Amino acid sequence: MHEADLTKPELHTALRWFFIAQTPYKVVVCLNKVSILLLYKRIFVSKAFHVATWVVMAVVLAWSLGAIFATLFQCVPIAGSWNKSVHAKCIDTDQFWVAYAVCNILTDVMVLSLPIPEVFKLNLRSLRERLMLCGVFLLGGL
Repeated sequence: MHEADLTKPELHTALRWFFIAQTPYKVVVCLNKVSILLLYKRIFVSKAFHVATWVVMAVVLAWSLGAIFATLFQCVPIAGSWNKSVHAKCIDTDQFWVAYAVCNILTDVMVLSLPIPEVFKLNLRSLRERLMLCGVFLLGGL
């Protein structure tokens, strides 16, 4: 239903559930990326790649923790996130979601592009095989 069609108690409940659902969503997105990076570490053995993987993992974790804390404390007091009758100081959630989406896409690109140089170093017969293997890794972006 549209927000305008909800009664005050229904809107209050919907906003509370939306607030509750945001944090697990961000945790799951982070853990998906971390699991892919840990898989990469098991597949590729070069020291330089492992360092690059740890760097990307640090960026993903730092961004995710920042996003989680910004979500939890988007309004002070926290109840202002779902109860509009509470006098709260809140961030602009529209701008926050745009920034979150942009940074999420950037970390996706970092994770997806990480194995490409390693795939091209593999001793495969043709460029076609290397490109096909890169395509398999890039399927994670779907």
